[in-house]
Amino acid sequence: MPTVPDIHRRGTRATQPAATTVTIGTLYFVTDENVTERSNGTAWESFSAAAAGGGGAAPLTAPYLVAASDAALSAERVATNSGTVTWDFSTPGQATAHVVDGVVRPEEHAMLHETGGSDPLALDRLAPPTDTTALNASAAAHGLLPKLPGTPSTYLDGTGAWTAPGGGGGAPAAHHASHETGGADAIVALVASVIATGTIAPARLPAPAPRIVAVGLVIDGGGSVITTGVKGFLRVPFACTITGVTLLSTDAAATAGSIVVDIWKDTFANYPPTVADTITASAKPTLSSANKSENTTLIGWTTVIAAGDVLGFNVDSAALVTRVGVTLTVQAS
Repeated sequence: MPTVPDIHRRGTRATQPAATTVTIGTLYFVTDENVTERSNGTAWESFSAAAAGGGGAAPLTAPYLVAASDAALSAERVATNSGTVTWDFSTPGQATAHVVDGVVRPEEHAMLHETGGSDPLALDRLAPPTDTTALNASAAAHGLLPKLPGTPSTYLDGTGAWTAPGGGGGAPAAHHASHETGGADAIVALVASVIATGTIAPARLPAPAPRIVAVGLVIDGGGSVITTGVKGFLRVPFACTITGVTLLSTDAAATAGSIVVDIWKDTFANYPPTVADTITASAKPTLSSANKSENTTLIGWTTVIAAGDVLGFNVDSAALVTRVGVTLTVQAS
């Protein structure tokens, strides 16, 4: 249904809209010429006796906007007051619509209850929620806290689930246990200044980090190919375990060649060790037409060294190499 602004307009000739853009039958009062015209859908025509079809009267079939029904008219539109709009016909030739103060259109109603609206809803004024998870928080959006499980020892994890702490159900383990040997946050070292009084049982302290040390001997032929025989001894002042052996040709050119070295071990009291004290079994450190070798498997080796033991180094055979470093990697006990 056309509204009042659609079928009853007024204004100057300059502001008059095109007849093709308004509803057929729309009346337009040209205020600067004091004439009324009617759109026929194509052009504006004079709203006069001629336009009415003679007789000097306006057409009775036109869609007039009136304040009350008129039996003489057949297509009038009666402007009726409602709860949202009132009509003012006090000015001759004009009908004015007024929106009632405080009336809100349905599409604007929700805005009243939003943050910043005139009637915002407080969360604690809403009805209790039902047992649904539709509004729970998720990784994709903010939301409500999931229903509590009633179990004191669980926590809400990052996926939105109530989860028991690591290590199984029940109460969390005593905090100190996490700092003991084998704990999730074992203490590697303690600073004396933070221990005011008392002692700490050794069993509650973690094992120290492994101490890896290198011990060895350089076998030097003095610029000539290394000869066979005993090349030297060294004493190891701490208890340890051999974990690997490395041979490097260490002359300036790192010359590739071959060498087989046997290693002997005996106590300081029985110094010097002899071939009877070999610790290498059949896996002697060896270079074979190479300038480096490494062995970490040590198959058949006697790897344990007591504090104060003496090591002896004997060349079983050699070719081309003039200077070779023998290095034992050991882990201190």
